[in-house]
Amino acid sequence: MMPLPAPTYNYGPYNGHIRGYWFEAPTNFTITGLRVPVEAGTGLQTLYVIVINDPVPVVWPTTSTNFTQLYGVTGVPNMVIQNVNIPITTGQKVAILGHAGGIHTYGATAAPSNIDGLPVTLYRMGSQNLFTPGTPLPDYWTEPANIARVEMYYNACTAYDTIRPVICDNQVFRINNKEYTASGTYIDSFKVGSCDSIVTTILTVNPTYEQTIVDSFYQGGTYHFNGIDYTSAGTYRLNYPSVYGCDSVTYLALKEIPFRVYNVDTIMCQGYFFTFQGKKYDRTGIYSDTFVAPGYHKVLNLDLTIRPNPNLKMTIKDKDPNELCAGEPITLLASGAESYEWLRRRSPVDERLYTEAEFKTFVYGPETPMALIGKDDIGCYTRIEFDLLGKNCCDLAVPTAFSPNGDGLNDGFSVLGRQPARYIINIYNRTGNLVFTSEKVDAVWDGTFKGREAPQDTYFYIIQGECFDGSVINKKGDITLIR
Repeated sequence: MMPLPAPTYNYGPYNGHIRGYWFEAPTNFTITGLRVPVEAGTGLQTLYVIVINDPVPVVWPTTSTNFTQLYGVTGVPNMVIQNVNIPITTGQKVAILGHAGGIHTYGATAAPSNIDGLPVTLYRMGSQNLFTPGTPLPDYWTEPANIARVEMYYNACTAYDTIRPVICDNQVFRINNKEYTASGTYIDSFKVGSCDSIVTTILTVNPTYEQTIVDSFYQGGTYHFNGIDYTSAGTYRLNYPSVYGCDSVTYLALKEIPFRVYNVDTIMCQGYFFTFQGKKYDRTGIYSDTFVAPGYHKVLNLDLTIRPNPNLKMTIKDKDPNELCAGEPITLLASGAESYEWLRRRSPVDERLYTEAEFKTFVYGPETPMALIGKDDIGCYTRIEFDLLGKNCCDLAVPTAFSPNGDGLNDGFSVLGRQPARYIINIYNRTGNLVFTSEKVDAVWDGTFKGREAPQDTYFYIIQGECFDGSVINKKGDITLIR
């Protein structure tokens, strides 16, 4: 029991407040009993034990609620020691308060005492407004005045120790017939003779790792892992100690990736491209590319030649393309390719006309849409489109005389002009006999009739037809045959 100063006087009764003392624990100990001194009165006992959390206890008239109540009891018999088991740690500021029927017995101011031979000083401690019996202590304060005496019984032979074991998560830590498997702080009490031993265990449980590594290597290759070479696909179980000393399991899952090489030597036409694994190649050159994706590994060795398309040209033989007459015959010439195809552009499908370089045709009307395709030996092609524009050349000039005498001058009769869409000429003698007829503008009458020379005379002609613009041709006149 802690030695206490002799009483000086009793004071009370005041059930609305309570007094006592506080001190700073010089060592670890256990409070085992509490009692208000027998000389304090015959009333029922009220007892409290608190630990002050303020760095410095507050001084009256200031009060504080910054404390932890460890024990409180009201209405217990007078003069009976209350058995308790309250561990106290070195350095804690402990306050003991009590009265018997509201009577306090006071001792000296700042009374000296000791715990297990270690000196302590007891200072006055109080709490106000303790109106309801059995309720927690409402506040505390201290002041430089007489302490109120409360007997405190203690056991100072309690030993405290802290251990910090480390285990793996597949292990068990045992102490005091208990088993612990999770990280945490555990407090265990031991009885050594008449003294207690309290051990605080701060247990750390390190994990045992289990991991899976998924990886791959190329077909025919080797995979290196932790000093071991693997040449086959599969799942391998490997045991290793972790950095914490706990066993760890690694599953190594290996997949063999197919390795393929593509050697390509190809020629392509201008405007086209070679595609491999989504990549385009459109220029002449030698390429070597590697493509890696989940499940495969591909290498492309490409020798690519881009062939220019034919330099295709079209001309009109002996004609000015800007001076063509509708209906006249023309010769179209193609060059720059090895094969050709002449087309008339139509919708929805072009009309195929001819497949040689030289194409004899006509100017079909005012505007004829045409196309020419030229190809080389591998099918590379160029297409050009053009329009044959024909003027309306229906003006016809008819000579008035000719002399078929073989002198090379005006030996035949022919109409001068362009071939219209429709045309016929008839020539008659004086008796109305038809001596010549033709549907060609450039047809020549040589001055004969039924294989014999026609006599010198005046002859009459009738020209009928239609131009490409739909206008009608109707000409009449006479010509003189001179011998």
